[in-house]
Amino acid sequence: MTMKQTMVGLLMLVASSGAVAQVPHTISYQAMATRNGAPLQGSHQVTVRWYDGVAATEARFEEYYDADFVDGVVSLQLGEQRGLPMELLTEGTVYLGIQVDADEEMFPRTALTSVPYALNAEHAATATALDREVSGVVTSVNEVAGNVRLVGDENTRITKNGNTLTISATPPSRPLVNGVVTPDGRSSTFTVASPAPLTLRSRITAVVISQSGESIGCCVSKIDEMAGTFTITTAAILLPTERIHWFLLSE
Repeated sequence: MTMKQTMVGLLMLVASSGAVAQVPHTISYQAMATRNGAPLQGSHQVTVRWYDGVAATEARFEEYYDADFVDGVVSLQLGEQRGLPMELLTEGTVYLGIQVDADEEMFPRTALTSVPYALNAEHAATATALDREVSGVVTSVNEVAGNVRLVGDENTRITKNGNTLTISATPPSRPLVNGVVTPDGRSSTFTVASPAPLTLRSRITAVVISQSGESIGCCVSKIDEMAGTFTITTAAILLPTERIHWFLLSE
């Protein structure tokens, strides 16, 4: 199996649960997979393993998902099964290994580094501790005493449910937009009208999916910000049965 993986952003959730060690952490993750040149469809078992090295043989953490693939694309909430250990996100770069069904784990692994806004959300959950014998009272938060009001910024939301405060932090706007180009059998250059604004920091990737399993190279050869279009060029003229899957990740 071949697999194209694309990180689409991070979502870190922090919830009051009586003990910081029980705070759940999840990360939104999206990837694209093909089998014998065709995009995966339907339900498949996905195993995600976390390693501390690109070639490490022993996983530090793993989860199993019954996931649905649509045109080869699958979306997962990493950590929703067991909650991600905080040390995985604070000890520097870790590597994700992905396995679909009984196939071999795919290489290369995906590198994942710590995220500042996620760490800030975690720090907010570890307010200054009271005496071990005291319960039910908080005298200060991050060394600020008295009446303290928690206020979220444009990327942070704070919600209250009874005695539980939920702080959710999202990354700066980086929407993932993806699409499919259907060739006409006569061209190797394709101009796509972007459904999202294009900037100098827009990142676009593309991959050719061929039912024959043949590997056909392609690249984004031009981005026209004013016209709102980008051009994909393939290494060969594509057949009408082949497809180009593209992903736009805007800063």
